[in-house]
Amino acid sequence: MDKKIKSAQHKKLVAVENIKALERFKQNFKPENVGEIPEAMEGLEQHRQDFFAAVAKLEEYDDTSDAIQVCITDRIDMEERCRRLKSFLRENQRKEANSLNDSLLANSTLAFGRPNTSNIRFPKIELPTFDGDSTKWLSFRDRFVAMIDASAELPPIAKLQYLLSSLKGDAAVPFEHVTLTTENYSVTWAALLKRHDNSRMLIREYWRRLHFLPAIATESVDGLTSLVDEFVRYVNGLQKLHEPVDSWDTPLSNMLLMKLDNETILAWERHSVHKKKDKYSELIEFLQDRTQILKSSQSISCDRIVVPIKVAGAYRPTAPRRSVTNAASVQRNTPVSSTIQQVSCPLQCADHHLVRNCPVFLAKNTQERREIARSKGLCWNCLSCSHQVRSCKSEYSCRSCKERHHTLLHQPPQQPTVALSAQSDDDMVFLETAIVFIVDDYGEKHEARALLDSGSMSNFISDTLARKLMTPRTRVNVSVSGIGTSRQQIKGSTTAIVRSRNLQFTTPLEFLILDTPSADIPTSPINVSSWNIPDVTLADPTYHIPGKVDVVIGGDTFWELHTGRKQSLGSGLPWLVETQFGWAVAGNTTYSSQQHRVCNMATSDSPLEAILTRFWESETIFDEPALSLEEDMCERYFISTTTRDPSGRRIESNR
Repeated sequence: MDKKIKSAQHKKLVAVENIKALERFKQNFKPENVGEIPEAMEGLEQHRQDFFAAVAKLEEYDDTSDAIQVCITDRIDMEERCRRLKSFLRENQRKEANSLNDSLLANSTLAFGRPNTSNIRFPKIELPTFDGDSTKWLSFRDRFVAMIDASAELPPIAKLQYLLSSLKGDAAVPFEHVTLTTENYSVTWAALLKRHDNSRMLIREYWRRLHFLPAIATESVDGLTSLVDEFVRYVNGLQKLHEPVDSWDTPLSNMLLMKLDNETILAWERHSVHKKKDKYSELIEFLQDRTQILKSSQSISCDRIVVPIKVAGAYRPTAPRRSVTNAASVQRNTPVSSTIQQVSCPLQCADHHLVRNCPVFLAKNTQERREIARSKGLCWNCLSCSHQVRSCKSEYSCRSCKERHHTLLHQPPQQPTVALSAQSDDDMVFLETAIVFIVDDYGEKHEARALLDSGSMSNFISDTLARKLMTPRTRVNVSVSGIGTSRQQIKGSTTAIVRSRNLQFTTPLEFLILDTPSADIPTSPINVSSWNIPDVTLADPTYHIPGKVDVVIGGDTFWELHTGRKQSLGSGLPWLVETQFGWAVAGNTTYSSQQHRVCNMATSDSPLEAILTRFWESETIFDEPALSLEEDMCERYFISTTTRDPSGRRIESNR
């Protein structure tokens, strides 16, 4: 019993000493100690509970009247001391919260009802956010440090709440289950800095983004504005990372010039023809001025009224009658006593030009151009407004696909999806897949799933994986055909090193870049639990689970990857084939079957609705009769020189 009493007295003494320490904190409190208030309140409540628990034990072990009276006195005294401490801590915590709200205005946009503020509506200040984009890390870090991390008044637990609420998307995933405690703020912030605050990797990413900024094919206000803004943003990021950007006039200027359209390059050459060298700052200033000029001129040209121009020749009205023949069919002996109004742009531009040379028309995407051609009744092949495609006598056709439409209206075919399968209830074909490393020019390894295809004449890589590589692209123009007549154009290629997972095999390969090199392989999960697979290193441990293919290694390298060794998994099962990446599973799950088999090929090249739309666009029948220009002029002359008599017959009018 004496031991239990001594233990309870010891716990009581410890609690009392901790309370005394908090009272000393109260006496020596300074404004810079405000961040310690949350911990002090937590400690106060814990010490209070420990004290009363120890007093309760003492009352249980010694129930004499004197002992009980001492315990009651101690309870009353401690309750009063804790109440004063809690009141002091709460009061200073409220001052801290009011100071935070007044400085950041993060919780409210109104300041009504406060004793020291006027009734003014303040705008709400949004905290910076970060979604994992490396090029946005620097601005997020600096703003968060200035607003939250450097604030001495904010307690760590509040800083952690602000930090977690600022992370979005991929950046928030690693910290999804972080508990809101005081200690976790410094740990979380340090982990975020370790993950993203890497100057070397940030510089690489900025350079990669600069290199792969899309070029502008034709003069476009929106395209030029976007290109200049993004280029300047990346260069400013490099400058913030202390790169010597001021001495990079030549490389930066040339990199930007290579991404501009021909008209803008020509304008810059005229502007800088007498300069000794290209200055990056001058080029940016020129492009910014050019975007303002283009925006202003485009706005003015849309509001101006087209003034008709008259030249010698046959008369053609502003809204001409649709006719079958074009101007080339007019004979030389056509009367020239009338006047003709020069055809203006169907988009009502200020200048008189053909629609195929219209800057507004060229700036639009293919679908918008097709809509304009359809709504304005233009020929699908030469963009003329005097006839339709079925009567177009132009010898030219689309340069991309040789079809009977203008190249500006060419719409690249959708990614064809081709599936070739032979299946029965007990038959399945396995294609060789392997997990490999793709190494870029900076030595960074990227894990990828490769399909070893002896029937492919080239190597292919997905556009998603190609964008991750710190490797330049090469422009190509290659037409790739699959099963049947389905084909697609490839505009880019890249070179990278393929390396096995055990790092013992390495080979450089050139890849053509495709959006999706192959469908998921296999097409459905396969139960392999009953297979007796030997203890070997598999090239693809997930060969039986459907997954995307990042790389296709074609027949040029296919046989170099095989050693010639293979193992049978048993009757009715595929083979294990040894490759440089490990043992791959390949072949049929059965060699013969008496059951009914289904063989099919499915291809999706263009939807039926698109085919029907093209048919109706090329075979449009108009309500009005189709007249040549000569017939049209004759009819107009006849109508203008005759009148109708009471019976309805036309007679020559008096002149």
